[in-house]
Amino acid sequence: MHVSPTPNNPGQRRQEFALQKEALEVQRRDVATKEEALKFWRNPVAWGLLVAALGLAGNAFVTLLQNRSAEKLARQKFQYDILLESMKTTDPHVAAKELQFFLSTKYLDDPDGKILAFISKPTEIPLKPPVEVQRAELESQLEQLRRQFAWRHINRDKFLAPLRGKPKPTGVTILYLRDDSEAWNLSQEFFSVLTEAEWPVSYPEQIQPNGSRLFAGLPSVAGVGGNAFGGIALVANDFKIPLLEDKVGDTAFAALTNAILYGLGVQVAMNKPLPEQGLLPPGAIRIVIGPKMDPLLAGTTKLRKQKKH
Repeated sequence: MHVSPTPNNPGQRRQEFALQKEALEVQRRDVATKEEALKFWRNPVAWGLLVAALGLAGNAFVTLLQNRSAEKLARQKFQYDILLESMKTTDPHVAAKELQFFLSTKYLDDPDGKILAFISKPTEIPLKPPVEVQRAELESQLEQLRRQFAWRHINRDKFLAPLRGKPKPTGVTILYLRDDSEAWNLSQEFFSVLTEAEWPVSYPEQIQPNGSRLFAGLPSVAGVGGNAFGGIALVANDFKIPLLEDKVGDTAFAALTNAILYGLGVQVAMNKPLPEQGLLPPGAIRIVIGPKMDPLLAGTTKLRKQKKH
């Protein structure tokens, strides 16, 4: 075995010793650096700081997500409110114009094109009229129900006005439907206003059954010249149909027809009696009060202008 000879030169030995010492110093500093790093990770305070930092970072990330979600929800609500406001109308074309405006100004998003589809077909827009409009519509429907089921009443002043200065009949009889309280009450009002007008009117009487086979199976009002569907009928042997609303005829029949139109708000049936229904004396008029007519059949008239007679 070969053994390196030990140098006998003192200078060489010192040089080798210095190199070994320098290598050991490098190793010592490396070990010290690693130990210092290990001291940081072994320190509980350091771990606490690290955990706190991670917690802050997590909270910041969650807050960011929440803010973005809140902004998204706020925009969705904003657009929903715009849609509701645009549909608060009774005119679909107005709603379409408003939707078009909000789309063009980027206030509304329409990724699937549904809003554009509604704009192209305004009649399909699900309108939501304002509460005031809905309330007005409900009140109008309620008023229609009131008129449909309310008793008929005569407006005294409007009834008497067309009779002033007009010819009077030779007599007036009033017949009302038996066992109908509303018809009986209206007959009393007719008697009252005609008496005030100084017309020759007799006290109202009930309609009696007509024994003729011609009227068998028909409502009793038909047996005295009335309208089988209800309402009010004027019966006279001879009359001319007046021009309602525009001109009042110069006959008692025409004057009474217009008095009922203005004072009660309805048109009347005009009939000439058959012998089986009972003929009247010349110049006499019979008022037949049947049940209140169905609104679909009533032929109610909206006066264009209330005239003074």
